[in-house]
Amino acid sequence: MNNTVATELIARLRRATGMPLLAAREALSQFPPDQQITMVATAEQDDSGMLRDPIEQDPIAGPIISSVLKSVAVRVRREHEQRMDDLRKTSPDMADFLSSGRGLCHRIWHDAKQELESDHQIDWRSPAEMNPQCAFD
Repeated sequence: MNNTVATELIARLRRATGMPLLAAREALSQFPPDQQITMVATAEQDDSGMLRDPIEQDPIAGPIISSVLKSVAVRVRREHEQRMDDLRKTSPDMADFLSSGRGLCHRIWHDAKQELESDHQIDWRSPAEMNPQCAFD
């Protein structure tokens, strides 16, 4: 998708996130104009400096996305704890090293994205997809 982006929206997104102008234009150009406005408004209200998929603000899809993310996070963390319990039996040092759960956000987002697509026909972009300039762990 190659949508035209208003200069004002690019400037507002830059102020809200600290993102370089070209990166702000590229991020916004992926969305239709109505979603560009939503994305900028959300970024201005959110102090994190991170972009979120505008579909999260949709009155129907938003609550579904939130619910799926929460349930997937609980499941993934539970699975991680079980794997660490199993690993402690054979390799306690490795279990201690891996037990922090670093990187689980990627598994949560991947699984949530799959569930949203297959069960709800919602095309959601994860924080990693929305913020390719950022490293998540």
